[in-house]
Amino acid sequence: MYEVMEQVHMSDSLVASHFAAALDKIRPDLEIVVERDNVPIAILKRAEPPRRTIAEILAFLPKEPSGHLDAEFEADVNAAIDSQRDPLDAPQ
Repeated sequence: MYEVMEQVHMSDSLVASHFAAALDKIRPDLEIVVERDNVPIAILKRAEPPRRTIAEILAFLPKEPSGHLDAEFEADVNAAIDSQRDPLDAPQ
């Protein structure tokens, strides 16, 4: 999806002399275009969070299950399932 990003144009000398203030202006919907002699040379924008692949996520999971499901838990789950066994009325 393409998002419309608001831009603020600033000279490189202004950004260099007020770098912290320039960083404070950055928002998810606003980026700063740094220009030298009215030519864009850099864009300052919010960093995107790192994205992980499914393989990377699965690598974090334990290889063996660490939990234990007791008989009481199983009985509670079965009771919940049984309580929802009413037939569905199809829309007409």
